This record gives sequence, structure tokens and C-alpha cells, in this order.
Amino acid sequence: MALTTLPSLPAMHTPQAAEFAALLAAVSELQPKYVQKTSETQYKQSDTALANDDTLVVQMAANAKYRYELGLFIVGNEAGDFKFGFTFPTGAVLNQLQIAGFVNDSGLSGGNTSATVEYHAILAASSPSLGLSIGNSTTPLGYLVEGTITTAATAGAFQLQWAQATSNATQTKVKSGSWIELRRVA
Repeated sequence: MALTTLPSLPAMHTPQAAEFAALLAAVSELQPKYVQKTSETQYKQSDTALANDDTLVVQMAANAKYRYELGLFIVGNEAGDFKFGFTFPTGAVLNQLQIAGFVNDSGLSGGNTSATVEYHAILAASSPSLGLSIGNSTTPLGYLVEGTITTAATAGAFQLQWAQATSNATQTKVKSGSWIELRRVA
């Protein structure tokens, strides 16, 4: 049977501007926040002090829990290696699982099929940093870092910091294509 007449609908509430703005803000906060490096605008050379990455930063609300993922492509000298950490609002607590996969110094060419994978975990940290091994200075190495961060009463930035683990004259770079994604889960 075809519907030939539209049913009457009860009067609906028309949202006011403030209600609409609050709804829009809530929906926006639940959207994943994703930032990807499109260029290599910074490097570290003979420098072991952690410094903020100029691109890989996202904002967090107060009293919220987030799941994050960080994908890094890094080049540098194996003698300098790489270390990283994060800055985040006061009172926030970070839990992290790091899966660092990379090929050995000679890469995966010429029949060489060996590779190395590192695993690290940090629980309930207020200012963590970790070091990673770098196999060579020309082939970008990939690292995946996942975790959660729970903010307290202060909102603010969640930002990657990085440097060489050991001072070395060869430049260390976080390559374009690296990313950070933040999803609110509570």
C-alpha cells in the first residue's frame, strides 16, 4: 500500500542559538583530531634537548580521556639515535605502548630479510620520554606509538617533543608523512 498522505507531526522544539552552539561543540569534540607533517621544517644536529615539534600538536579538553596514535618516519645517524616525549596539560596522565619497527643497517635489499622490532610500555606517567634506535641515516624508519591520555581540570596541547638521544653531527629529522591522531573516548 502506497503512502498517499503525510502523517501529521507534533510540534517540535526549535533549538535556540545557545543550544545549537553547545550541540555543535559536543559533536566537534568527538571528532578525531588528526595532524600530518607535510614538510620537514626542523631537524636536530648535535642536540639532545627535547624540543616541541612544530606540526605534531593537537588540543585536548579538560576532564577527558583520549586514545592517541603517533606514526613517525625518522632519518638520522645510528650513533645519534632518537628520543621523544610529549608535553601535555598539568595533571594529565599518559599510558603508552610503543611498537618500534625498523630494518637493520643494511635495509631489506639484496636478499637481506632481517628486521628488528622494539616494544616499550609506559604506565601512569606525567612526563615520559623514550629513546629509539636508528639504523641508518638515509632510509626512513617507521615507528608506531599508541596510548591513552587522561586530562584533569586543565585543557591544553598534546604535543610531540623530540631530539637526538646522543649528540651527533648528522642531522636527525622527523619526515613528512608522520602523523598524530587523538580520539576522545570518555
